[in-house]
Parts: sequence; structure tokens; C-alpha cells
Amino acid sequence: MVDKLRGAVGGYLHRVAAVRVPHVTLAEDARPLVPRWPFPVFAAVLVLLNLPVYGFSLGYGPAAIPASLLLAAPVAVARSRPMLGWAIGLIPLIVFLPVHRLLFPETMTPFPWLANQLAAHLPVIYLVALSAPRVICYPAVLITMIAGLSAIPQGFGYSASVVIQGGVIWTLATVLAVVLGRTRLQRRDATIQLAEEQSQLRVLEERTRIARELHDVVAHHMSVIAVQASTARYRIPTERSAEVDREFQSIGAAARTSLQELRQVLEVLRGATPPTPALADLPKLVESTRAAGVPVRLIMDQAPEPRPDLQYAAYRIVQEALSNVVRHAPAAATTIRVTDDHGALAVEVINDPPATPVRSGPGGHGLTGMRERAASIGGTVQAGPTDAGGYRVAALLPLSVPNPEGRS
Repeated sequence: MVDKLRGAVGGYLHRVAAVRVPHVTLAEDARPLVPRWPFPVFAAVLVLLNLPVYGFSLGYGPAAIPASLLLAAPVAVARSRPMLGWAIGLIPLIVFLPVHRLLFPETMTPFPWLANQLAAHLPVIYLVALSAPRVICYPAVLITMIAGLSAIPQGFGYSASVVIQGGVIWTLATVLAVVLGRTRLQRRDATIQLAEEQSQLRVLEERTRIARELHDVVAHHMSVIAVQASTARYRIPTERSAEVDREFQSIGAAARTSLQELRQVLEVLRGATPPTPALADLPKLVESTRAAGVPVRLIMDQAPEPRPDLQYAAYRIVQEALSNVVRHAPAAATTIRVTDDHGALAVEVINDPPATPVRSGPGGHGLTGMRERAASIGGTVQAGPTDAGGYRVAALLPLSVPNPEGRS
């Protein structure tokens, strides 16, 4: 418990020390939201103005030099280290009044709301509000308010109305500086968010344009394939077997199916919601794979009917696994099992070794896509060679909706 508390405090202090003035945008070379040069200039002006105030009006004499430097130091530091400037700025709020009463009781009391101190206080609290996250900014402002208002009960030797009025003015000025800082930070964040959304919109528009062009090109070639496969039996003068005719019909059907899926992809990019395949469509997928020369056996035993997103994921996993069989193990006997497995849908695709070795091409993204699709609904995919020399793809997809927060 102590270690956790120490770690939490250490992490919080690290975040406090890491506070910096933000930039206009998230780019590393972007200009800062607040320029640097005004703060050292203003700090120097404060020193020059406070030297006669503390040296003559308040009777500090030579002590006016450290007093003036202490009052101006937070302004000089806050632009580079906002929270360090804030911490230094607490010292005059807490120390000036009791020390002055002890050493210079006969002169005017330097209340925090006097102009010379208020001018040094407001830029620092503004930078804190502009730079720090809420979890750091608001506690810092609260501590500042307590430290500043603690001067009110120490000043009742003077007119109570004047002291309270000064405290109210100081409080309102502090709140105004915080509001201005937070407002500017929120406006900057909103501008960045709008720019990001516009950038994403441009990317999506470009993807849609590319998809349309790709659809036109691919659809043209697929249409040619479908037409040629459908008319081949009329254009080829020689005798053909029924098996050859069925092969041409299968090629035409596959081309038309591909055209339909291309249109669905384009509709998705345009914002439409096309119908998604489900487990009931697996027999059609199996038939098209058989027509490609792969003997496939389908075993389905699942109940109750899974939810649509799970069915879609299972269908795509089977489709990708069969595509891998066609590419890497043509004509290899393949078995598909879709069954219940203790609250999950088990999908398994196993193929025998190919009759003739197939040269492996460059690796694709099929297995990665299957794993990502399964992970999106809380499932897993395992893939690898079997002892018999074939290949096995096994997915386990939970029937219940996964809870992202891990709550019961």
C-alpha cells in the first residue's frame, strides 16, 4: 500500500514537473502558444518598479533588492517552467505579510492585492491555467487562493471593508486569469481536433476516389472474364465434355460473385451498409471452392444461432482459409467444422498435404487479417502445419459480447 502511494505521488510530481507551455499545433516545429520574450522583459520591469516601492515606500532599504527579485522571479521562470514559477510565486503570498509585520511594523502592509504584487501574480497563474491539465491546474489554483486569502484575517488592524474589498478584487482577478488561460487552451485543442478531423476527411475522400477507380478497372476485367466464360461454349467449335462446360460456368459464377463483392466494398466506402455474409452462406462458399477443384467437406453443428458480427467473422475466416488452400494446396482434401465449444463458436479448417508441392509465393496478410478479425470480437486464431503435412486454422469466437472494461 505504501509503495503504491509512493508511486502515485511520484508519478503526479513527475507530471507536475513536465508541464510546459503548449504549441499552437501538435507538430514539433510549431510555434509556442505564448511567446517567450515578454516574460523576462516584464520581470525586469517589475524589478525596476518594485525597487523604489520596497526601498522607500515600505522602508526596506537594501532589502528591497531581494524582495523585488523574489517578486519578479516567478514571472521570469514561469514561461519555461510554469509549475516552478507557480511554486516560487507562493513564497511572496505566504512570506511577505508576516515578515513585514515582524521587521517593518510601522510601514504600509504589502497585501497580495496591491498592484505591484498582483501584476506579478496574474501572468504566472495564467500560464498555469494555459499549460497544466485539469488534475494539476485546479489544485494549484486552489492552493494559490488559500495562500492569498490567508492575508485577510492578518489585516484586520486596518479597515475591514478595505481588506475584504481587496481580497475580493484579488480573487476575481485570479479567477479571470484562470478562465482566460483555460479558454485559450480549449480553443487551441478544438482547433487541433478540427484540423485532424478535416485531415481524416480528406484521407477518406482520397480513399473513396481510389476505390472507385480501382472498382472501375477491376470490374471491367472481371466483366470480361464473366462474359468470356459464359460464351466460351458457343465460341469454341470443338467438342467439349460436360466437365469443361461446368468449369466455364464455375469461372463465370466466380467472376460475377467477385463483381458483387466489389460493389459492396464500394458501397461501404460511400457510407452504405450492404448485407453481410453469415454462416448460412457457407454451403455456397463450399460449392464454389469445390468447383475450383478442392474437395471440401462441411460439418456444422452450432446452436443457438450466433449474433451477426460473429457469423460474419466466422465466414470471412473460413473464406480466407479456403483461399489459402486453393493457392498453396490445390486439390487437397479439406474439412470445415463449425461447432459449439463451451460458450464459444469453434471454427476449424484442416486440409491434407497437396498431391504435388506448390512453390510458395511472397507472404500475404491472410493470417494477420484473420487474427485481427477474431480479436475484434474477443476471439483467437491459431494456425500451423499438422503432423500429417497439411495445415490447420482454428478460431475460437466467444458467443457472448466481450466486456472491454473487464467488468462483470
